[in-house]
Amino acid sequence: MDWTAPVSTALGGLISVISVLVAHRAQWGKEVKRQRREDLRTACVQFLSAVTQAREQIHRAGRDSSDEEKVRRAQDALTDHDVFPARIQLHLVAPPDLVEMSRELVHLLIGYRDAVTSGEPHQEAELAFTNHRNAITQAMQTALSDVQ
Repeated sequence: MDWTAPVSTALGGLISVISVLVAHRAQWGKEVKRQRREDLRTACVQFLSAVTQAREQIHRAGRDSSDEEKVRRAQDALTDHDVFPARIQLHLVAPPDLVEMSRELVHLLIGYRDAVTSGEPHQEAELAFTNHRNAITQAMQTALSDVQ
């Protein structure tokens, strides 16, 4: 009995199945990377948006409000704009360097808020926050380009 035809058919079928599995695995890997990049991009945008809006609220509170109103608006800025939840979301998906930079940016924002509410000169604190926000923005762009 000639086994060549059945063995060739079985081997061809096995090769086809393996090819399909390899192709699906490659597609799955691309999809995972795409989703990881999208999750990081979303977290970065939400965090930067939250700290920027909080900074703007602190800035306006320092310029436009009475002392009591200034303190209340400035103190509420981080909560009003969900700075801490945005930072936690970023921490879940970001590389360690971005986690540390985001933690430092929030501390600088708090320092800026405290300077505004105490009535102290706050230009230096505002500049430190702005410079660090620019640095973390560049680090986020680099991290996003690395996830491709």
